[in-house]
Amino acid sequence: MNKISGKIIVKESGIGIPNLLIVFYDYDPKSQPGDIITSQQSDANFWSGIKGDRIGSVLTDKTGSFTLEFEDDVFLEKNANDSDARPDLLLFVLGPEDTLDEPADIPYAASPKKQILHYSHVMRANAGRTENYIIRLRTKQLENAEIPIPAAPTPGVADSTNITNVLEESFKLQNQISRKLASHARKKAKQVNDAEKAAQTAFQNFYPSAIPKTVRADTSYLAPGKNLRIAQRNLIQRRLNAWKKPASKQSIQFILTKGEVEEIGLAIHDDGTVEGEVGADEVVGRVEDSMDGAEISAPESPFELCRNEIEADKKIDAITEDKNGTTEVTDRTDGDGVDSRGLTAEKLTRDMVALHMDRATSAETQVRFEKPQDPSAKDISETVGKIEFGGGATDVTAYHDFYNLQIAFEHVWTEIFDGNVAAAGRVLYNQWVQFKNVASGMGIAVDEDITDVETLDDLKALMSSVEALNAQLDETVEIPPLIKKLLPTLTPEIWQQLEPSDQSTLVDFAAEAYLSEITAEDVPGLDTARNPRRLEDEEREKRITENRLNALELLAAATRKKITKDKKPIGLQQLLAELNGRLKSKYRFDIFAPDSVNLGVLVTYRQEWKPGKFQVGDLVSTIPLAPKEVRKYSKKSVTKRSRKEKEIENALNIRKGESSNTGRIEGEIVRKANIKTNFKASAEGSINFGVGSAQASTGLEIDQEKNSAQTKKDFREAVTKAAQEYKQENKLEIESSSAVEFEETISGEISNPNDEIPVTYLFYELQRQYQISEKLHKLTPVVLVANHVPNPKDIDEDWLIAHDWILRRVILDDTFLPALDFLSQNVVGDEFSLEILHGNMKQQAKIVEELKEQVGHKKRTHEDALQALEEKLASHRTRVRRDDDEERIEAARMAAEAAREVVDRFTAELNQLRSDLAAQVSAHQEATDKYTNALRDHLNRQTEIGRLRNHVKDNILYYMQAIWDHEPPDQRFFRLYNIEVPWFSKPKKILKGGGMKAVVDSGTGKVHFEMEPFAFVPDIPKEYRKLVEIADLDNLLGYKGNYMIFPLKEKNYLTTLMMLPYIDKRMDKVIAKDPDEYGNFTIDDFDAYMRCVYEKSPEDFEAKRAEFKQVLLQRLSTARRDTELVVVPTDSLYIEALKGKHPIMEDFKLIHRALDVKKVQAEVRHAEIENVRLSARLLKGELEDPDIEKKIVVEGDAQVEVGGGE
Repeated sequence: MNKISGKIIVKESGIGIPNLLIVFYDYDPKSQPGDIITSQQSDANFWSGIKGDRIGSVLTDKTGSFTLEFEDDVFLEKNANDSDARPDLLLFVLGPEDTLDEPADIPYAASPKKQILHYSHVMRANAGRTENYIIRLRTKQLENAEIPIPAAPTPGVADSTNITNVLEESFKLQNQISRKLASHARKKAKQVNDAEKAAQTAFQNFYPSAIPKTVRADTSYLAPGKNLRIAQRNLIQRRLNAWKKPASKQSIQFILTKGEVEEIGLAIHDDGTVEGEVGADEVVGRVEDSMDGAEISAPESPFELCRNEIEADKKIDAITEDKNGTTEVTDRTDGDGVDSRGLTAEKLTRDMVALHMDRATSAETQVRFEKPQDPSAKDISETVGKIEFGGGATDVTAYHDFYNLQIAFEHVWTEIFDGNVAAAGRVLYNQWVQFKNVASGMGIAVDEDITDVETLDDLKALMSSVEALNAQLDETVEIPPLIKKLLPTLTPEIWQQLEPSDQSTLVDFAAEAYLSEITAEDVPGLDTARNPRRLEDEEREKRITENRLNALELLAAATRKKITKDKKPIGLQQLLAELNGRLKSKYRFDIFAPDSVNLGVLVTYRQEWKPGKFQVGDLVSTIPLAPKEVRKYSKKSVTKRSRKEKEIENALNIRKGESSNTGRIEGEIVRKANIKTNFKASAEGSINFGVGSAQASTGLEIDQEKNSAQTKKDFREAVTKAAQEYKQENKLEIESSSAVEFEETISGEISNPNDEIPVTYLFYELQRQYQISEKLHKLTPVVLVANHVPNPKDIDEDWLIAHDWILRRVILDDTFLPALDFLSQNVVGDEFSLEILHGNMKQQAKIVEELKEQVGHKKRTHEDALQALEEKLASHRTRVRRDDDEERIEAARMAAEAAREVVDRFTAELNQLRSDLAAQVSAHQEATDKYTNALRDHLNRQTEIGRLRNHVKDNILYYMQAIWDHEPPDQRFFRLYNIEVPWFSKPKKILKGGGMKAVVDSGTGKVHFEMEPFAFVPDIPKEYRKLVEIADLDNLLGYKGNYMIFPLKEKNYLTTLMMLPYIDKRMDKVIAKDPDEYGNFTIDDFDAYMRCVYEKSPEDFEAKRAEFKQVLLQRLSTARRDTELVVVPTDSLYIEALKGKHPIMEDFKLIHRALDVKKVQAEVRHAEIENVRLSARLLKGELEDPDIEKKIVVEGDAQVEVGGGE
C-alpha cells in the first residue's frame, strides 16, 4: 500500500484551502520535463497528452489536507520486467470546473488549463511508499481563479491582524456554542426545579414507620406534632380511671398501731369490721410521718427485736450486778486423763515389758506390726463420694442485689427515623420525574404515575418503578458524538450512570478539544458558514490529549467518589443500593419520648451467698505409674465463653483494673443470672443496674405478694441455671507428656516412690458448695427521665470520633477497635496522602502521555528522514545507472550521506526518548501501585467503619447508656434540672368503716387494714415541679432503655401509695416488709426467735407453743425451700492414689525385705525395753548416767598430800 498526503494552504495566512482537486500521475522517465504541458495541447486532449499514467485524484478537506492511497499494481503494469520499480510522481492542483456561458445550447466546461493552480513539474523520481506535500498558493492566484479565500486578509496586512481575525472567529464560534448550551441548560434547570418541587410535594407526608396505624393511634405513641405534656396527661388520666373502677380486684393494704387507730377515731370489732370514718390523706399521712425519708429499708431479721431486748437487758444487768469471784481447780491428771498417783517402778517395768514382748515375732514367722489395711478401689470410691473440706478464714458471705421496678403509668414512646432515607427518597423521586420526561421524549410509555409517597410500601414501589424505567432507558441511551469521539471506550451504561454535572463537564471537554471541527450535526442550529482555521496538528493533538486525560480523570473521580462513599455502583444504581442498604439496616429507633417522665418504686432484693464445704466432683483424669516411674504433668483450665463475654471482660479490665481479676466465682454466676433475667425480661421492660437486674411492671394493679415471690423465684432459678452452666462450661484437662515443650502454664512432676508396686493417681475436680437465699432489702421511690437518642443518620464518622474514648472501654467486640483507631488517628492523614499519591500518579500519567507524543512525533520525523534517505539513495543509484557526470553523482552521494547522518541523529534521539518513556512508564506504574494499594487499604477501612457504624446503630441503647455513664454529674445536672414532673397530692376523700376490713395481730398489737383503692386514687395532678427539686440528680441508679432512673429526695403520695403493701411498723417506725409472708423469715430465723422467746420468758414460750407449732408446720409443709444449694466448680484439683495389689519383685527379695523389717522391729523393741529400764531407775532414784563406760570409786578417808618443791 502506497500513501500520498499533503496540505494546500494560503501563502499569506497559512489557512488550509478546501475543495481543491489534487491529481497524481506516474511520469514517464523517457519524456522531457518540458513535455508535461505544452501550448500545443488542446483542451480536448489535454489530459491524454500528458506523458505518464494517471494514478488518481482526491479533494482537499476543509482544513486543506488530502490523502491518497493506492496499490503497487497501478504503476507496475508498465514495468512488468522490473519488480523493484517505483513511480515518478507528478502532482496537479486544480480548481473547480466552470461551465462556459457560450455556446448556450451545450454546457461546455472551461479550459482545463484555467483549472490548474499548481503542478510539480519536477517529478519525484522513484517515490517512496509514503510521500507528503505542502503547497502554498497566493491569495491573488485564488482570486483570479474565483476561489473563496478561507480568511479574507487585506493584502499587505501584518500576520498579527490575521491571528486576531482568527481568534475573533473562534470567540464567535464559542459564543454560539455557549448560547446554545445555555439555552439547553436553562431548559434543563427548569426541569430539575420542577422535579425537585414534585419530590418535595410527594414526600411531604412521608413517615416510614413499621408500626401499624392502629398502634400509632394510641395515646402512648407520640407522633410528630403531638404535644408531650398532653400525651402524658392523657396516659395518667387513663391509668387513674382504671384504678378507680369498682371491678378492680386490687385492694389497698396498710398497717397502723392500736394507738394510731384510736387517734384517727376508728373502732375495730372482733369480726374484723371497722366502724367510723377517716380521710385517705390522714391514713397515708400517718404512714409518711413514720418514715425517716423517702427510702425504706428492711431489717436483717423480722425477729431481731426479741434478741435486741435480751441484749439490752444483759447490758443493764451487767452494770447493776456485783462481780462474781472465781474458783481455782487443780487438775491431777496427765494429758491423757490418767491419774498418775500410785505408780511404782516394779509395776511400770512389768506392764511395759509385757506389752512390748507380747507383740514380738520370731524370724521364721510372718511380720506383724501396727499398720492400717490398704484401702481397696471400692473404699476409695466411697471416700471420694463422701469427702468434704471446710472453708478457710477468708470465706465470707457474699451479697448481691437484684431489682424489681414498678412504674406508675404507661410510657410515652416514639420512633426516630434515619433522615437520610427521606432525603434519598426525594432524590430518587427527582430522578423518577426526570426519567419520565426523557422517556416521554423517546416514546417510552410509563404505565404508573406515583404522586404521593407516604409509607415504606410507597417508597419500595417507587424504587421498583425507577429500576424498571431505568432498564428501558439503558437500552435506548446514546452517547453524544463529541463525547464518543473524545472517549471511544465510554459505554452507554457508564454514561447513563454519571451525574448530570459530570456529563456537562465531559461535554465541555469535548467541545473545547474539537472546537474547530464542530459542525451543524454536532450542535444543531449552529452557524458554521465561516469556521475559524483549524489548529496546527501538533498543538491540536496536545489539546485533545489533555482534555482526554481530564475526562478520564473525571470518570475515575466520579467512580472513586461513589465507591468510597458506600462501595456501590455509581449514579442511579448507587442511589437505589443506598436506599436498599438503609432500609435493611437499623433505620429506626424505638425509644421513650425524649424529656418524658414517669414515677415508680424500685424494689431491691438481696441474695445471700453463704459459702459451704468443698466437695469432690467429676473424675478429670488418671495417671498410672509403674514403680519408680516419674512423669511430668500439666494442668490446663478451659473455660467455654462466647466472644461477646470475653470482649466485655477485656474492656472492663481497662476500667476496673485488678478488681475484675480478684472477683469470686459467685460474682460471675450472679452476673450470668443478671444477663439471663435481663434478656428474659426485655419484652416486659427490663433495666440494667450494673450488678443486678430489674424487671419493670406498672402501677398499683399488681398483686404485690405474688409479684414479690415470683421475682425472687425467677432470680433464684436464674442463679441455679447459671451455676449449672458454669459447672458445665468450666473444665479441667490433665495432660501427661514426656516432651520438654509445654503449652500449659502450670506444670510439675509426679512419681511413684514404691520399688515394686504400681500406683494410679486419680485427679478429681474440686467443687464448692453455696447456700443461697433472698430477702427484701429496701424500697426506693424513683423518677424516670427519658434522654435524647441521636438520629440514625447522625451515627456517622464525626459521631464515632467524638465518642471513641468511651466506645473503646465498652466495645462489645475487639474486632471493631481497628476501625476506631483508624478514625481517631489516620482518617484525615490517609485522605491527604491519597490526594498526594493520586496527584503523583496523575502527573506521571501526564509525563508518559507527553513522552508518547514526543516519541510519536520523533518517530514520524524519523520515518520522513528514512524516506528522504531512501529517495537520496534512489537518486544516487539512478545517477549511477544513467552514467551522469561525476559532479551529479558526487552531489547525489553527498546528499545521501547527509540524509544518513540525519537519520542516525533522529535514531539516537528516538532511542533516548524511548528509554525515557520506559523509565517514566515504570515510574508511573510504581505510582499507580502505591496509589492502588493505599486506595485499597482506605476502602477496606471505610468498609470496617461502615460495619462499626451499623454495629453501633444495632446496639444504640447499650452504647448511649455507656455515654451517659461517662457524662460529668454537673453537666447532667444542668441538662436535666429544668424538666417538669407531675406532682401528686393527697386526695381529700373520706373512708367509711363499712368499706374496710381489719385484722389485729395478737402478738404485736398491729392492725392490718384492707380496703378498696377507689378513695386512695389521686386526682389528675395540677402541680408540676422541677426535677432538681424532687430528685437526687447526682445519684444515677440505672437505666431502662433511654430512661435515666433517679431516687426521689422527698416523699410523694403516689409512690407512698405504691409502697403500702411493703410497709410494716416497728417501734413506731416504718420498715420494709415482704408481702410474701414466706419471704420475710426462714426456718432458722424462726428457730432463733423461738429460742429467744424461751430465753426471755419461758412462760410466754409455753403460751405461744401452739402458735409456734402451727407456723413451723406451715413452713415445713410448703414446697418452697428457704435456701438453695448451689455447687460451683473451682479451678483446683483433688488427687487420690490407688495402690496396686501385686508386687512385682522376686520372692528372694520379698523375703529379704521381710527380714529387714524384723531386724528393725528388734532394734525398736530393744530401744523400747531400754526406755523401760531407764524409767525404773528414775523411780528408784538412780539418777546417774547408765551409759558411761567406766566408773572409778575411791573408798576410805586416807589423806593424800602432795608436797611442793622448794
